[in-house]
Amino acid sequence: MNNKEIARRETAGFRHALRFATREAHDGAEHQFARFHANPASEMYWFLSTQRAGLAALDLARLDQQRGASQVALEDLIERLDFDLTTAGVRAVQVQSERPLHNLAIDYLVLGSRLGTEVLRRALARDMAREDMPTYFLAPSTGALWQRHCRTLDDIPVDSSEAARIIEDVKHGFSLFEQAAALQDRAQSAPKTEGEPA
Repeated sequence: MNNKEIARRETAGFRHALRFATREAHDGAEHQFARFHANPASEMYWFLSTQRAGLAALDLARLDQQRGASQVALEDLIERLDFDLTTAGVRAVQVQSERPLHNLAIDYLVLGSRLGTEVLRRALARDMAREDMPTYFLAPSTGALWQRHCRTLDDIPVDSSEAARIIEDVKHGFSLFEQAAALQDRAQSAPKTEGEPA
């Protein structure tokens, strides 16, 4: 199915075509986090480490370091994760993209993830006081940026080479989070030497 057929199926612009074309990759990445949804207390720092590794990989993979609607938000999230993990004495194992990623693909991944994180924050708030919540979950809303990003995506012709590149880069971005989750698992299961952070 080509990009034009995807858009026709979704009866909207490239944003919807992108969501449809990357749904399998999205669901694969989300599946990795099912254990956190089921037991956030015990999986909290595995989750935060995975987020830190995946987001840092996106930050380093920017095709254009001077552009990107999500850049300030992304840097803030990484700083928050560094604070949360350092406070807990936990170190994230890093992952790296083997190629640069289109800035709009990174914006889609970062700003889209903030929508899901807000849902998680509300769920955590049922059992956790705000002052006990990791600062990652308390980041400012990026709703306005997301809306602007959606309009930018819909300005892109669905059958263009740029659209095809963004689709592939979003899929690759989701795979980075799957890699990050696996790396944190291996790090946590490895034997620790005395005095080594978790």
